[in-house]
Amino acid sequence: MESSVKRPTMILFIATYLFIALSSPMATAQERMMLPEKYLELPTANMDVQNLVPLGIVKKVALHKARELWGQVTPGEPIALSDEDGNLAYYMCPFHIGPGPFPEYKQIVKGVRQGRSLVNAVQKGYAPPRSDHQKALKDAKSKALGIGEYGTVYVAATYDRFPIPLVSHYLAPYYLKGDLAWQKAKEVLGGNPRLIRMHFLGERGTYFEFESGSNSVTVHAHSLHVEPVQRMQRTVPSQEHLKHLKDEWNRLVEDATLTEGGGS
Repeated sequence: MESSVKRPTMILFIATYLFIALSSPMATAQERMMLPEKYLELPTANMDVQNLVPLGIVKKVALHKARELWGQVTPGEPIALSDEDGNLAYYMCPFHIGPGPFPEYKQIVKGVRQGRSLVNAVQKGYAPPRSDHQKALKDAKSKALGIGEYGTVYVAATYDRFPIPLVSHYLAPYYLKGDLAWQKAKEVLGGNPRLIRMHFLGERGTYFEFESGSNSVTVHAHSLHVEPVQRMQRTVPSQEHLKHLKDEWNRLVEDATLTEGGGS
């Protein structure tokens, strides 16, 4: 009897909480805020680098890894990631879990913004009884991150780097934080800054680089702080290490080729 009463109560709460979250003043303002998609075109990088991996190989390796992790996936366009000097270093390869097509930028960010509003609603007290609060918050954060809907595979752009340094079971920072980073850059630079590069420095994080006129600024993708991209000393790999990397690349490409005829 208790469970039969609890279920309608939870359904009613969820409907009410979604309505309040998505119609609150904050959510309305956020939805009305200009979506700067024309200023957030895919970033570029200096392609004049040695040991460049063909983009076709990058896509093949990323797709194979994504299928291993999530089953049926639809790939989006790989996003070029620079080192601290603007040279191409990695690709951030986004995937939609399930059948295609890969959603448009505006559709993806709309879902992210709805998730942010849900998180805010739960934190403001529009939440179920205490026993269900943590679940509601977890579900809202999952919506904001695209967990269960998207995944990201990072693939090296040169053969002298480890092929797949990172995978994440949620949206790429380009989609998660691009609009917020743009707003921060706009506050600092004025005008309508354009995204020109994204820098990936491994554990030290990902940075957006925006340009407005003759000025530019970098914004940390996680903290959204305006800060310079830290320089890092990259050691020259030994011949033994280069051989190990080559063997790993060959293995991944061979595995991807063997399974290329699998499901989409």
